[in-house]
Amino acid sequence: MPDSEGLVPVRHVVLMGLMAVGKTTVGQKLAGTLGWDYHDNDAALLATTGATARELNERLGTDQMHRLEAEGLLAALAGTAPRVLGAAASSIEDPRCVAALSEPDVFAVWLRADPAHLATRVRSGPHRPELALDLDALLAEQAARRGPLFASVADLVVDVESATPAEIAARIEAALPR
Repeated sequence: MPDSEGLVPVRHVVLMGLMAVGKTTVGQKLAGTLGWDYHDNDAALLATTGATARELNERLGTDQMHRLEAEGLLAALAGTAPRVLGAAASSIEDPRCVAALSEPDVFAVWLRADPAHLATRVRSGPHRPELALDLDALLAEQAARRGPLFASVADLVVDVESATPAEIAARIEAALPR
């Protein structure tokens, strides 16, 4: 419902970006600042399936895991209570998610970082899917493929390599429409 100035209030802030970009850390800080709940797609996937993304990838395959991640984001976006959401990186490749992220009451934030920087962080995450031997090349390919999609729905782009999670959360809060 638009406010008196015709603006639609933000219902959800969605943090998007490649894996290991910091969606969970930034999302938790931002949610705490806003007084909203934080919804993490990885945690929701574990709660609904009983398995991590790595386990689902091994058991069901990448396509099925990505479908479950997209459905998790769509279910979270259907919620009425305002919250900060951390979206699985693959969700941006689902046209239903792109449409949902483009809704006027969703504030989409692309957390962006160099794929080589992210590769070092991915290697340290035991919950992440087992990935290609050349992780740098895989993340560079994902960045090239997903970057234009993230850009197409992003209300804000934040380069995260030179800022702390608290600084990133503050920048997002300052950019939210009032």
